[in-house]
Amino acid sequence: MKKIIIIYLIVTANLLSAQVTQEWVATYPGTGSGYNFPKKSDIDKDGNFIVAGNSDSTHGYDYIVLKYSPSGNLIWKQRYNGTGNSYDYLIGMVLDDSGNVYVTGESDDGAALGGINWVTIKYNTNGQMIWKRSLNWIGNNTDEPFGMSIDKERNIYVIGFGRVTGTERALVTMKYNSNGDSIWVKSYTSLPSRSNWGYSVVTDDSLNVYSSGYGAVPTGNEIVTIKYDRKGIQKWIEKFPTYYGDYLRPTFSAFDKENNLIVVGYSYISNNYDFVTLKYSTEGNLLWSRLYNGGNIDRANSLFIDNQLNILIAGFTFKDTYGDYLILKYAPNGDTLLIKNMNGEDPGSDDEAYSILSDFFGNIYITGASQSTSFRMDYFTLKLDMNGKIIWSKRYRTPHENFAYCLNLNSSGSIYVSGEGELSIGYTGIVSVKYSTITGILSERINEFGSYELYNYPNPFNPTTKIKYTLLKEGIVKITIYNSLGQRVTELVNEFKQPGAYIAEFNARIAEQGVNLSSGIYFYQLESNGIVLTGRMLLIK
Repeated sequence: MKKIIIIYLIVTANLLSAQVTQEWVATYPGTGSGYNFPKKSDIDKDGNFIVAGNSDSTHGYDYIVLKYSPSGNLIWKQRYNGTGNSYDYLIGMVLDDSGNVYVTGESDDGAALGGINWVTIKYNTNGQMIWKRSLNWIGNNTDEPFGMSIDKERNIYVIGFGRVTGTERALVTMKYNSNGDSIWVKSYTSLPSRSNWGYSVVTDDSLNVYSSGYGAVPTGNEIVTIKYDRKGIQKWIEKFPTYYGDYLRPTFSAFDKENNLIVVGYSYISNNYDFVTLKYSTEGNLLWSRLYNGGNIDRANSLFIDNQLNILIAGFTFKDTYGDYLILKYAPNGDTLLIKNMNGEDPGSDDEAYSILSDFFGNIYITGASQSTSFRMDYFTLKLDMNGKIIWSKRYRTPHENFAYCLNLNSSGSIYVSGEGELSIGYTGIVSVKYSTITGILSERINEFGSYELYNYPNPFNPTTKIKYTLLKEGIVKITIYNSLGQRVTELVNEFKQPGAYIAEFNARIAEQGVNLSSGIYFYQLESNGIVLTGRMLLIK
């Protein structure tokens, strides 16, 4: 049955145009010299902003983790220098639902402990190191991780390569529990004396694990995706061949709400870079593949699945003499919904998007680096509607170069951007910017569609609100709560109902409903007989 989707905003009149303001800028200068830059950022359950990256020192890079309050005050910072007192390079960070921070990267443990190893660290909410774990693969060679993820039971996954010999590398996936115990380690190799790399690891609702990387073949390389069950038993392996090019490497993967796996990578064909998007079922069936070739060089830097299961990709496209932001949107069936190239103030410059997100309504947020008319790079952050029309744009500009890499959106609609800002020649800092949006005033009643009715009261609320709904026909009724990114919080109702009026209570303090929710905007959605009604509510703690 075709669904009729009706979305009503909880406003007293038409929704006012959002006013976007720069709320604060926070700069971490490192030790006062060298290069400092972020790799990952996120927002914890209390609305604190966490940034993890790398910070230069006299002995090379160190891991750096920064925790800021919602108002931009630095709560704590943790710097990690490995036991080898040399090179340490962070590549990934995840948070659990209690606000603990996990980071991973390559670190010099010293010759006695195997040299350059995978080193994964857990910090608690106060920044105290809880544990540190190292993975030294075969023969004390250099081993490098490239991806990290966490599942709903707080198990940690790290993927990368373990060097077997000087030329042979294995695609390695490792699972830790939240206490740092090693649950299993699995590896994949294709051909002897050839390289296999792991880039991305994700899990489904049943805690099956999907590792994506590339493996060598006689004529080049191929994308390799492996499914393991929660015990580490391999269930299947799928290989996607090259287009007669030198290599085809995945960079990102994600699961949609229907448990389909999306893998995005790039290829090198006839001296041109393109990228490919693959969609797999959990059984390993390739549902479709799409190759994007928009210019001489096309690069994917970020992947996001929106609330309607559309696939969003941000990156870079280069044509002839200049490069642009690239925003690409595929429908769940693989149809192309949007291709948008965006140039900066200087039409002959290179502009590159590094991160992309979407909110509950399908609006798209992008950030990256864009050259200004003064020939300096700025942070360039935009909000587009679902069709690609620009709603607003903001530049963070200084007299020096600035490159934005990380983007986050909180439940109140605030936008966090973090990147690398030049402080003086040859010296950069981790610079984070928060933008706030102001929209219309919330009201109580939101929707009436024939005899279908849906609203909540009180609104705003803390910690409980009642969701009242009236049904025209009998049938299965679902009421689901989502956050502003379209991620499911809980399912309040899923049962057969007769026509009539009903009330469902949502309690933000009940563990299975919303114990770790921060203040902000949430959405409740009713589905019944092909009708979908959606309302908005505000939690204020």
